[in-house]
Amino acid sequence: MQAPDLAAAGLMRTVKPEDFDIEAHGHLFRLLSAQMDAGAAVDLMTVAQLVQDHQLDVNLGGLSGLSDIYTAAANPADFDDYAREVKVKARARGIIQSCWKAVKSIQQQPTSDTVKDAAGALVDGILTSMADEQRVRIVPLREALYEATDDLEQTMANRGHVTGDRATGFTDLDRLFIKGLHLTENIVIAGDTSIGKTSLAVQIMENMATGTGHYREFYDYDVKHAHDWHVEVEAGRARCRYGKQACLLVCLESSQMEMASKMLLGRAGVNVKAIQSGMMAKEDLRLIGKASEALGSAPFWIWDAAGITVEELSAETKNFKLQHPELAVICVDHCGLLGARAVKDHGNETAVAGYVSSTLRNLYKQLNVVGLSLWQLNREAAAKGSRGQRPTRADLRSSGRIEQDATRVIMPFRPGHYKQDEDTDETEAYLIIAKNRGGAINLNGIPCRWDATCTRFLSEQKDEQGNWRPRHKLFSLREEDQQVR
Repeated sequence: MQAPDLAAAGLMRTVKPEDFDIEAHGHLFRLLSAQMDAGAAVDLMTVAQLVQDHQLDVNLGGLSGLSDIYTAAANPADFDDYAREVKVKARARGIIQSCWKAVKSIQQQPTSDTVKDAAGALVDGILTSMADEQRVRIVPLREALYEATDDLEQTMANRGHVTGDRATGFTDLDRLFIKGLHLTENIVIAGDTSIGKTSLAVQIMENMATGTGHYREFYDYDVKHAHDWHVEVEAGRARCRYGKQACLLVCLESSQMEMASKMLLGRAGVNVKAIQSGMMAKEDLRLIGKASEALGSAPFWIWDAAGITVEELSAETKNFKLQHPELAVICVDHCGLLGARAVKDHGNETAVAGYVSSTLRNLYKQLNVVGLSLWQLNREAAAKGSRGQRPTRADLRSSGRIEQDATRVIMPFRPGHYKQDEDTDETEAYLIIAKNRGGAINLNGIPCRWDATCTRFLSEQKDEQGNWRPRHKLFSLREEDQQVR
């Protein structure tokens, strides 16, 4: 009531009626906010009449109680501190209430499902109570133009090669996605069985976790001086690594050891079959050691989560996010193996897939992470592949809901996976961009090479002679002169 208009507006944006411990004070705050929104007077006598009309005078102690509230109000100069204090205490009460609800729920029905549900609800309550307030950021156009200009200058200075911290490692993919992946996005990677979905997802996560997703390239130049003599400036190629992104890989299909071995051998670039048969050369051993060093220092976690439900996944990842706030990427491999207690009685695969998809989408948003969701295509995709046809969004199982929840859809496609004859190049591969919210799609696919020896997609394309050439040079352990330690 004593607040100037601007201070009162700030209070109403920060504090909510439910933030007050005394319910009557919350109702009073709601009445005052409505009065100010209507442009009506907010003085002691007007408010006293409002309180009486809404029968709040008894709970507030009548006119004398309202007068005490008026005289005890904080100084307008301290309203920001007062609002923060109210908010902090409200969050503390919210956490306490969540704990009591969990205890009561377990006491009433101490079963394993009840314990899991109560734990999930408790984590949800804590995350909600501790979430930062989303404030509206209103800036002058001039400031926004400065930021946009700086961003454009950085891109131009590096000929479009530079992306943000969450670069995939595939330059053309990052360009289509407008500087890599972004927080809260649900990236669906869909493909047929054994097409390379997991390999692609692991490569993307590995590049983000190790900071090798992109680079800056320099060339040698000759500098000509006024005396007409030359000085050669040798810059060679240098690499600019971005900050490492913390990643969590949820494995519902492979074990932790299998996935770790796949990542290790793939990054080393060695022949997987030769290693598994014991035919390991000294050079392979050296490369594996360097790959282990690079991956071991990366913020990367693997969770062997076979047989869990999407509700359990949601609860565990929320708890993990509380322990590791730096978590930026979550990959679920693969979503079709997730159960769903909420719809288990329906017996409908479409309903389960839709529920899992929407739950994961909301989870990524709540945790503020990049989500990589791996899905299987339907059986018709294999028939289309044998005819040389590329997959489309319609080939997604329960395509309507999964496609709707996805921010982007990537479909790895390898013609040699379906046709094994002399005319088919088994190394030929494409990354089809079937959906790209806010960007362009590519239904023909981004050309790349599939290296079956180490199960990796390589950013290469064929030249006029039919030889594979790098499209954009990526990190390689064999090129020691290009490493930056």
